Amino acid sequence: MRNSLVLAFLFLLGLAACNEEFTDPNDPKYDNTEVKGILLHTDQLHQTMHHFGASDGWAVSVIGKNWPESDKELISKLLFSQDIGERNQPQGIGLSMWRTNIGAGSANQSNNGFAADAWFRATECALQPDGTYDWTQQEGSRWFLKKAKEMGVEYVTGWVTSPPYFMTKNGYTFSTPGTGGFNLDENKYVDFARYLSSFIAYNESQDITFDYVSPVNEPQWSWQAEVGTAAQEGSSATNQEISDLVEKINLIFALDQIQTKIILPEGVTTLL
Repeated sequence: MRNSLVLAFLFLLGLAACNEEFTDPNDPKYDNTEVKGILLHTDQLHQTMHHFGASDGWAVSVIGKNWPESDKELISKLLFSQDIGERNQPQGIGLSMWRTNIGAGSANQSNNGFAADAWFRATECALQPDGTYDWTQQEGSRWFLKKAKEMGVEYVTGWVTSPPYFMTKNGYTFSTPGTGGFNLDENKYVDFARYLSSFIAYNESQDITFDYVSPVNEPQWSWQAEVGTAAQEGSSATNQEISDLVEKINLIFALDQIQTKIILPEGVTTLL
């Protein structure tokens, strides 16, 4: 599996950089604007892209914790490097934003309700049920997070699929039949906000700044499953629930002097 993933990265990179004969934009054949196709006017600026990013969910956690250093270094190079090698070939895709998961602890549960083939989507959680922190959790994800910063990735976003399982309404990191709305106990909103604040503050102590946090992930889906069949963590949420949550997060961030910006809304649209 490890070799297959490395080869996949190399293959994708090779698609963009394997040809030694590059297109000459001054070739006369491109002067005919009547030819059907796409004509790029590079002198006309319409918008500026804020960043080019990707997410670490979820294989990075396994790779960062268990794979050899040489493999991890190669994958990091393909993801984060902005260097240009011989024959003007990019050494990586040059990500400028890395989106890293803030875990909910399903991997720490003896019975997390996941389907057997969804084990790799379970996340660890630094916050323990007794209120203490174990910062050895999510070390695989943190390895790539540190490497991203070392290699010049400009922005970091923390994203949340679920509150910690011991804060949810049903004790799981996904919704079960009968779990309505946002799967967070109504008395735990402040506790959840404090967890996010502490997570960000710890990483700042490790010289990793979180520029943004996305506290709710794709809330338009129900993320509902029977126990034993869940494919991943997740929870729906109404606009009012999101508003109430963000109010609490903003309050705790202000008290703790956390400068991280809160990203809202967070959702997807399916095009049929």
